[in-house]
Amino acid sequence: MSVFGDIATWIINGIILLGGLSVAVAGLLYVNQDKMLYIPCPSGFPKEPHENPPGFISPGEWTKSGRRSRKGLNDPNSIPFEEKFIRTEDGIMIHTWLLLHDDSGSRPTLVRSIT
Repeated sequence: MSVFGDIATWIINGIILLGGLSVAVAGLLYVNQDKMLYIPCPSGFPKEPHENPPGFISPGEWTKSGRRSRKGLNDPNSIPFEEKFIRTEDGIMIHTWLLLHDDSGSRPTLVRSIT
């Protein structure tokens, strides 16, 4: 066989190998996509809002100006919010906070917490 024949064989085998690896990786990504997108509770992270560090327990800990409230949830200047629970079609309960704005023309903000 000539040198060019050997090089062509190597190139074709390399393309076949890379194509096979690409298909295998794409298949693994497809099969495991739910595990990568929707992590129910990463290890080492709080499971409940009250386990969060101060400042991240509730939106009521913050004032409308964006500063942490010194009075906590009793501060009249804290961000008004409603705690909501949304049940999904597959029965999962999602804990959310609906942040209310004073400006009636603005849209509400929905913040999801991991619970």
